[in-house]
Amino acid sequence: MSGDHNANQKGIKFDSDKPRWSLIPEGTMEEVVQVLEYGARKYAPDNWKHVPEATARYYDAAMRHIDAWWRGEAEDGETGRSHLAHAICCLMFLQWLEKNQNEEEFRTWVEKITPGTWVEVDGKEFK
Repeated sequence: MSGDHNANQKGIKFDSDKPRWSLIPEGTMEEVVQVLEYGARKYAPDNWKHVPEATARYYDAAMRHIDAWWRGEAEDGETGRSHLAHAICCLMFLQWLEKNQNEEEFRTWVEKITPGTWVEVDGKEFK
């Protein structure tokens, strides 16, 4: 029969070129998702995409959380969640904004923080 399966036969899965999510350290993403859920309840889901000057503001927020963690403060006072989980959320927002934000807004932000430098975004150079 063509539908028979031999118990000793190994299966095949063509996934060698796909992302290996198993490389993310175990137990680290749940708290990040909890921080995202807190933000979605407090503001609205995906509200962060619509914050004015989001790039600078989420950079500032990420650095505040990293600095608090560096000074020995393990948890954010408002949420009770890890400062590092908050920083990871902010960095994920920045990564998304870098890929999806209006090019002119991103160029303006880069020029504010690093006057006279060249930046490449999606193969396009910005001064």
